[in-house]
Amino acid sequence: MNRNDWRELMVTLFQTGTVNIPYGLLKFYKQLNLSEAEAMLLMHILSFRQMEGKTFPTVHELQERMAVPAKDVVRHLRELVSKKYISIVEETDENGRLGSRYDVRPLFEKLADRYIQQMGAHVIQKEEEREAGLVTTFEQEFGRPLSPMECEILVKWLEEDRLSDELILAALKEAVFTGKLNFKYIDRILLEWKKNNVNTVEQAKQHALKFRKKGSIYQSTDKRQHTDDFPFYNWLKS
Repeated sequence: MNRNDWRELMVTLFQTGTVNIPYGLLKFYKQLNLSEAEAMLLMHILSFRQMEGKTFPTVHELQERMAVPAKDVVRHLRELVSKKYISIVEETDENGRLGSRYDVRPLFEKLADRYIQQMGAHVIQKEEEREAGLVTTFEQEFGRPLSPMECEILVKWLEEDRLSDELILAALKEAVFTGKLNFKYIDRILLEWKKNNVNTVEQAKQHALKFRKKGSIYQSTDKRQHTDDFPFYNWLKS
């Protein structure tokens, strides 16, 4: 084989002989207070396990692949154990011989916690944006800022009753067209829809149409009657 053939073979080997390094390690090692050397040491521990089947490479083997002296490798290993990124597990093989291995599960658990924390913050941000959007719409319809109690009712519809934004806005729209623009009446609408398994805007439109044709009104659960007359609004034309 000539030089180019050897070169092509080596490139092929490099492409196929890759090590699976968790993306989270590259993304979060700084946030996890890992130094560059500690992160690289973790990668070498992973590479020994994946590519050579060595679960407990020696300090000398690790030092040969790093640009630090052996004493620093030992220091970094101690730091990783101390900070609970890895642990050293002693176990007996099938022949009864006692051995050791590096357990990297603690590292993976910390990476998982970081991902969950990040996703949780994202979800909270989305929920806050969702609530803020509904509050803005309600305030535009009411022509005034909502009171703290009204905001609590809105949050209750979202978090406790698990109502969709669309259904809440449909109830708001119904209250606007019936001339009963207050939270108590909107809550009655939503309660009536819940009792009748109304879960979508289209179902709400159909239910409102039937409701009005019967001359019914939304009333509270204490059965108190209301004599207010409401103008007819055809949801199907909205």
